[in-house]
Amino acid sequence: MKRHKKLLLNLVFAAVILAAAAALLGDFRAVAAAGLRGCGGAPLTGDAARRALSLADAAIQRLGAQVNPKIVLSVLAAKLG
Repeated sequence: MKRHKKLLLNLVFAAVILAAAAALLGDFRAVAAAGLRGCGGAPLTGDAARRALSLADAAIQRLGAQVNPKIVLSVLAAKLG
């Protein structure tokens, strides 16, 4: 496999990983927020829910600060195309 095809494959894989991480963090944040609202059955409540929500928000912010994989893939595709 040519070098640029391997690079493209690695970038696609990284984009999938970032998208999955964002989805999981969103779910984790929703569970923590439910605990703060006092929803029945929420595994976290009170201080633990507040802490989890804060950590989820920080992680989502850090993930959002990473290079946007769509932009990277678009630029690479334009150069290879």
